[in-house]
Amino acid sequence: MQAVVIDGYGGPERLELRTVAVPTPAAGEVLIQVAAAGVGVWDVKQREGAMRSMEPNGGLPFPVVLGADGAGVIAALGDGVVDFAIGDAVYGIAFLSPKGGFYAHYVAVPAEQVARIPAGMDRIQAGALGVTAVTALRGLQDRLHVGPGDRVLVFGASGGLGLTAVQLARAMGASVLGVVTSEDGAEAAREAGAERVVDMKLDDLPLALREFAPDGLDAVLATAAGDGLAQGIAALRAGGRLAWPHGVYPEPESGPDVVASAFDGRPDRALFDRLGALIESRPFQVRLAATMPFAEAAAAHRAMESHHLGRMVLTVR
Repeated sequence: MQAVVIDGYGGPERLELRTVAVPTPAAGEVLIQVAAAGVGVWDVKQREGAMRSMEPNGGLPFPVVLGADGAGVIAALGDGVVDFAIGDAVYGIAFLSPKGGFYAHYVAVPAEQVARIPAGMDRIQAGALGVTAVTALRGLQDRLHVGPGDRVLVFGASGGLGLTAVQLARAMGASVLGVVTSEDGAEAAREAGAERVVDMKLDDLPLALREFAPDGLDAVLATAAGDGLAQGIAALRAGGRLAWPHGVYPEPESGPDVVASAFDGRPDRALFDRLGALIESRPFQVRLAATMPFAEAAAAHRAMESHHLGRMVLTVR
């Protein structure tokens, strides 16, 4: 099969299209014929070597196939897999997998890290769904315990993770204030469902916070750090909740009356089931910043360095 690999850490020029062996699904795994692969900052960091300490066995042997998330159809089943059938349209996560990621014609993934594509979503959008949706749901539901009537601030609401978090929080019945840093980001956050949006370059955040949550915010999801985050955290009511995914730096700080925690976007079958139900409960859109052919992975990684809204996607077939 064809795959985009790296033979060492470095810049986008290290990404190379090459013929490699098709992975064999082990017991409990599925083989996916890839249609689309998401491109995320985590892929960039892995390419640069910043993820080496997190890779299994102190570092994966080269060549390494990148691609933490993607979508396609089931091509083969490993022993013991009974929840899927060949031909099922699925999306999933292969973060730092020793068998390689989604920048390939085929990828072998544990069945626990795969789910059927939600109704109404195509494979290209689903290719960019996995990491951001799983991470957003872990934060909103498992750490912040967001529910109907909650007033939630999503900081960094125009990124791929932020736009997903806004939509999921709305599906949970919460009201959302999104904080962004650009006019087009503000429009994207509104389209995602945020009732109030603050552009840090133009708007008055303290005033917006007082009007949006006069009795204090119930929760803050910090998908990024930056100017204004401390003000948002200070607006939490006593007993309010703050959460951020590992990798946000510097880590947010809060007072003693706030329940604060960092978290990882760990996938499992139960979470995928919850995620699918929320996505199918109301209109949901995966915003794509750009779609590029599989062979242009290096260009996609370079584009990650410039201003963009949503996720980059590589179309594999």
